[in-house]
Amino acid sequence: MNVLLIEQTHVVYSLAPSDLCSSAVVCFKDFYIIVVKGPSHPFRVDHDPVPGYNFPNNDVAAGLRNMIDSASSEDELKAKLFELIQNNGTCVVNFSDYKKVKIGGFLGAKTLKVSNNAMNYISFSVRKDTAKALAQFYSDL
Repeated sequence: MNVLLIEQTHVVYSLAPSDLCSSAVVCFKDFYIIVVKGPSHPFRVDHDPVPGYNFPNNDVAAGLRNMIDSASSEDELKAKLFELIQNNGTCVVNFSDYKKVKIGGFLGAKTLKVSNNAMNYISFSVRKDTAKALAQFYSDL
């Protein structure tokens, strides 16, 4: 499967730049799914998550890792993830919906940003080994 799991990041929405949503991100080649780890105040995801999504020990990253490992195909994994986020379109970022998709970097950190203009974007950043993995995964951007 062609999937990358970002276990811990903060997603920034242009609609609420003062708030960072602690999240895990599951990346596919043409989109990614944001799994918010807690309530998203003041920005509201349509249906805020159940704490821990009923994963053992409320460990979202470990639960997602197990979900990825147990899926027999990419389509099965996508179906499980959509069920997990309750088909919440706010948490699915399709690259085709945005004019610009790019990965930028500075001092070992990488930021994946999708945008339509300066006032309409979603981004998240990662550091060190995860940054290298993200850059390799999306090497065609």
